[in-house]
Amino acid sequence: MWNLLDKIGTILGLLAFIGTTYSALMWMRQFRIEKRMLEAVAIRLVSAKEGRLLHELPYKPARRLITRSEVLGLLGMIPSRQQRFDWRWLHEPDFMRHLEAVYRGERCHLEIPVTDDEFSQLDLPATTSTV
Repeated sequence: MWNLLDKIGTILGLLAFIGTTYSALMWMRQFRIEKRMLEAVAIRLVSAKEGRLLHELPYKPARRLITRSEVLGLLGMIPSRQQRFDWRWLHEPDFMRHLEAVYRGERCHLEIPVTDDEFSQLDLPATTSTV
């Protein structure tokens, strides 16, 4: 009888050890995910032809906040010469793919390619338009 209880206790102890180890690993994984989601992400406007940096937004939102509406809202806060900016790339599927890559942590910044005509819609001082 005691031999059977000893084996059951050993098995239960082993299961408890496995469960504790699994829980600790999942906690560490979740901690890394949360830490990554708090990283700041730069949003940059780059030349569509040359790929050079034209402007970087001064506010860098946390990765967890990088959504289509948040990015469009931040872009809408840039002073503009017209009612609303109109950039072709924001209407293409690549825009959403880039947002998803930033959200997943595959990219550390979001680059938005704009043409010279699209960039001229913005009312930025000459010193800040070229970084």
